[in-house]
Amino acid sequence: MTDYVVISTVEREQDPASEVLFTVPVQLLDPSHPQVSPEARIEILRARYHQQMIADGIETGHFAMDANGQLSCRTRLPLPSFLGFMFEAFLVNAFNTRMSSVGRAAFEWCSNRERTRDEYIKQFKAVGTGFISTSNVHPHLHAPQSNLDIVFVRKRPNTEISEPALVLGTTLTAGIQVKAIRGNERQEIVDPILAGSYSRVITVLDHEDGIHSRNVCVRIAQELYRQGTITLDQMHIVERSVLSPEMIGLDQREINDYYQYVSYWYQGRANTDQLVSLALGMEVKSFKYGPSGLLVPV
Repeated sequence: MTDYVVISTVEREQDPASEVLFTVPVQLLDPSHPQVSPEARIEILRARYHQQMIADGIETGHFAMDANGQLSCRTRLPLPSFLGFMFEAFLVNAFNTRMSSVGRAAFEWCSNRERTRDEYIKQFKAVGTGFISTSNVHPHLHAPQSNLDIVFVRKRPNTEISEPALVLGTTLTAGIQVKAIRGNERQEIVDPILAGSYSRVITVLDHEDGIHSRNVCVRIAQELYRQGTITLDQMHIVERSVLSPEMIGLDQREINDYYQYVSYWYQGRANTDQLVSLALGMEVKSFKYGPSGLLVPV
């Protein structure tokens, strides 16, 4: 399939002559349209997200240059863990490229602030605590094992030192844990919140039945309260501490499309039972660091 689709009209079904109306990039087509075949859907998602997936994989350290100067993927991670890393990079990019809207909502939520001024929010950018770029640019913030996957940083006044935003009125670093799961929410999200391990969690995926993971977390907390296992205050803490992408202004369809493409690529190319080394056919020089601070395709 080419990068463009020709839109044409045909007078009669057998008439070989057709009138070309216009051509459109593949990625502009709706992959969810009922008349789009599964094969065409994959091509549309590939056109939209393949380079983004590579850039995200480089940032998270799961793609790297091999001896031939090509990018390779090496991972032993199961799909949910791999997706979690990829969505960390996806969200950081979304926050930074849309800081006045999506980024502001995420920042205010995790730092307990309200109605931040434009001049204030422009001082910050989101970084992934486990990213390669964070290790290079902000080594003092590089913490791959942190319970905060994403933090917001700004330059300390009159210095070149970057410092993380704090939760308002505290000395605690404001940040977000990212989850890309479709089950096991109590052990993965609810219990860590109740134990104080996580303070803010964005869980990105819908379950196969269409119920969002965030709604599952809320239902679990409500059931625990009805059982008398937790208090009303604890139930409300869980409700406040977990968000879905749409609650900060992201389109869930975009999340689902990225999930489907990364899952398709991973399942078709990777075997979780053994080390995978796969040439991606994309040279590192075709990427650069953009204004968001993330590696992006040229």
